[in-house]
Formats: sequence, C-alpha cells, structure tokens
Amino acid sequence: MALDTSKAYRLTNDTLGSGRSLDGTTRLTTASSDDGPGQRWRLRPQDGGTYGLTTEALGPCYAIDVTNDDTYTPVLVPAAGFTGQMWHVEPLSGGAFRLRSRFPDDERRWLGVDEHGALVTRPGSAQRWRLTPLAPTPPAPAGGPIPQLCPGGPAAQTEGHADFTVHLVPRGVLGAVVIFADFDDAPGEVDTAEIGARVHGSGAATQLFHEQSHGALELEVTVRSDLGWRRLPNPSTAYDFGDGGKQRQFMTDAAARIGADELRFDDYDLVLAVTAYTRNVGLSPAYHHVPGDGAPSASGEILHGVTFGYDLYDRDHRVLVHELGHVMGLPDLYPHEPGERRGTCRPADPGENLVGYWDLMSDVDHGEHFLGWHRHKNGWLPPARSTYIDRATTRRRVTLHPLSGPHGLSMVVFPCDDIRRPRKVLVVEPAEPLQDLPQAQGVLIYSVDSGIAGGDSPVAVHSREGHGLDDAPHRVGNVADIEDERGAHLRVAVLGRTGPAWDVEISFTPAPQD
Repeated sequence: MALDTSKAYRLTNDTLGSGRSLDGTTRLTTASSDDGPGQRWRLRPQDGGTYGLTTEALGPCYAIDVTNDDTYTPVLVPAAGFTGQMWHVEPLSGGAFRLRSRFPDDERRWLGVDEHGALVTRPGSAQRWRLTPLAPTPPAPAGGPIPQLCPGGPAAQTEGHADFTVHLVPRGVLGAVVIFADFDDAPGEVDTAEIGARVHGSGAATQLFHEQSHGALELEVTVRSDLGWRRLPNPSTAYDFGDGGKQRQFMTDAAARIGADELRFDDYDLVLAVTAYTRNVGLSPAYHHVPGDGAPSASGEILHGVTFGYDLYDRDHRVLVHELGHVMGLPDLYPHEPGERRGTCRPADPGENLVGYWDLMSDVDHGEHFLGWHRHKNGWLPPARSTYIDRATTRRRVTLHPLSGPHGLSMVVFPCDDIRRPRKVLVVEPAEPLQDLPQAQGVLIYSVDSGIAGGDSPVAVHSREGHGLDDAPHRVGNVADIEDERGAHLRVAVLGRTGPAWDVEISFTPAPQD
C-alpha cells in the first residue's frame, strides 16, 4: 500500500486487533477504536524519507517522540523537529508496517506494544501495525470547537495542551494523602490535625475544584495526622525546595519514615508533604515526575504532589489549589524573578504582572477562580459553553453568562494568527466576582499565548481604558478596540446587562493567513 499523506490513517496493532487503535486525544496510548480526531493520524513528510506522526485532535503542534533516556518510551510532545520525532514507515509482508524512530541513531527502535498493551520501543514487542486510510472529516462550521493552541517552541508550562505523560489529567476522582515531616533543627510543634486541615481548608479546596469544574474533578484529601511528625535524617538546610533534586530527596526521605503497613502511597494519586515551620526549605512548590524519576517508597513510586514550606503557615488552601494547577499542567501567570525556579509559588503583586487577581495561577493570596481559558484547557467547561470565531464578523450580538453558572454561552475565543492552529488567542468572558474587588464587574478580555513560558506572562488582561488590573472589566457603554501585531482586530462593545449576564456586540477581522 502506498502512503498518501493527504489522508488520515487509523493505526492498529496486529497483536491487539482492530478493536484497539493508537490514540493521541490527550496523551499517547491505545484505546478502544472510535471515530474521534485523536485516532486520525497524519503522516507529515520530513527529512530522509521519514514522517512526523500527528493527530487531527492536536494538529501539527504535537508529534510522537521517544524519551531521551534508557527506555526510549513513546510519548506525545510539542513538535520540534527532533530526530525522535522522525519515523521510518517500512512495509512488511501481508500489508503491515513497522515504524522506527531515528533516535537514537545507533539503535533500531521500533514502535510496539508489550504484553500489557503499553507502548514501547524495546526488542521483542509486537511491532506489526496496520495503517487504514480514513474518509476526510467535513470542515468545521464557523463558531465551532476551540482548537488546541500550537506552541511557538518547546516552552515550559505552556498554555497549550498539557503533557499528560508528566501531569495528572484534571478530571475524575483524585485521591491525595497528607503526611508530616520535621527535622532535628526544626521540630514539629504544631498539632498535625490543625496544620493538616489548613492544607485543604477543611474541604474548601475540594469544594473549589468541584464547583469550578462543574463536577468534572473531585479532590479527595485524607489527612494522616495519626502518623504524627516523622523526623527526617538530615537537617532542614539539606532540603532546598528551589532545587528539584533536593525536593525529590525530601519526598524520598519522608516516605521512608512511613512503613507500608501504616500507609500505602500507591493508593493515592497525590502526596501532600507538610514540613515543620522553618524558612530553610523555602516556599511550597508542586511535585511532578515521570515514571522512573519519582521518589521511591515501600509501596510504590511517588510521582505527583506538593511539598509545603513555611508559606503554608501564613496562607490558606489556595496554596494547594495553585500548586495542583501546576501538577495538572497550568503555568504560572505572574512573572518570575530572574533565576527563579519554575513552579515555585511566591506572593504576587498585581502591579508586577498582567493578570492580577483574576486567576489563581497569577495571585495565590487574592485569586478565587480560574479564568475561563484554564477551565476550558482542563476540560471543565462543557463545549456548549464556549465558541470559537475564526471568520470575519460585524456587529455580532452575544449574551455572556457567568462561568460559574449552570448554562449559557460563557466564553468566546478569537485567533490572533493561524485560524486552524493558533498560537495566540483573545478571550472574552464575564468577570467572576472577587471579594477583594467587589466593584470590578463586567466583561473581561485577555490574550493567551502558548509560545510564552509560564513565569513570563503567557496571559495578559486588557483593562478597560484608563483603568488598572483591579478595575479591568469592561462595563455597559465601554468599548474595547484591540489590534494584535499579526493583524487580527477585535472590537467589543458592552451593550447592557440582564441579571448576571452581559450583552455584547462583537466585530472581528482575522489576521491575514499565509
């Protein structure tokens, strides 16, 4: 069979049969065969007769690669032209094919499945694939689903599709366990039940995730205060949370102080490790690792969680919410200081960043919500609650309903560059109420750029004219006129308000397309 790069293909493995297909909807796996875009694979010609393997779900922005370690595990990552993303497609007898990565050049690494059905590139795995051409999908109508953002490079913590080989999928039930560790030079003096309740706000974090995900994410937190403070073998100065290796060592040492008969870490998705109060370990960072790189324990490797530093003692459950945002793939929206480690939470001053109080990934002390974009990115906002306008429109009237409400259109998204696979978009949505800014009501407008890394302000709120971030929303009678550097032009006029909903008039001209 000659390969036609104008077609999409379903990839099935002879060992698994036609009932399971290679799937790249959110991460690379095999799944029950369906007609979804995650199983529609495109072969994109590259150097040396190789192909990049991408899905229609994520477009050319993400491709199959192999990890740069001794396992060469197949993963779906941002497309960057690496040799691991260059695949030879070689015909076999009987109409089957083998797929070989160019990385590493000195070994033959064939895509296969092991005895458990997991994707591998090691010898002896099942490596016979069928490539079945599929009929083209009809073009999406105007005002259709929001496409995944295409990164402008291998930026860390982007606003594009999260890499769920590293991050936790932010849906379903996630179980977390809280443990406690102290040091010879900083013994635990606070009651573990008291500080354990502070971690999740006596259920406030669970309620926040439940409400803002519309029930898509349920966080279950178990506080093991009965285990008490467990003394670590090294002083607190040995565990600097700004150093990833020392943070992992802390988690390893803390887990080693708890027997498998006391607590099985493999029963939980997340480990929330609280330190005794000391400024030596630093602020609270997220903890997430790929398999093989996590903290070992007697009952399974610890891959995800949060290590709580001294800031927990002065703050509330929003520390946990912010850090779990990182574990789920959300970036920092506040600007990092030079040399600051990505993912480390510090107090944000709204005067220093471009988002202010409007998202918990920007301000952990005053933020109360996630922006509509983060709810959409996490799969929390039902598709009917948002729309994507990729064509010129004049004086289109739209009613925007609260994101926290049960129904109605809440978010409108516009591309700033490529309309099919944008890197940057503009978003219009109602501002969610904030206790600290009760006067700030109206329509919030902001840009999202997936080519900008977390900590470098990937989101920027467009405040109404003459006002700062603390009074950014546009009110009745206000008009926002935004022209992006690529040529996209958006005009939003707020016409009126009916209860909690806002009536707006939109005119949009896309950027010139290449």
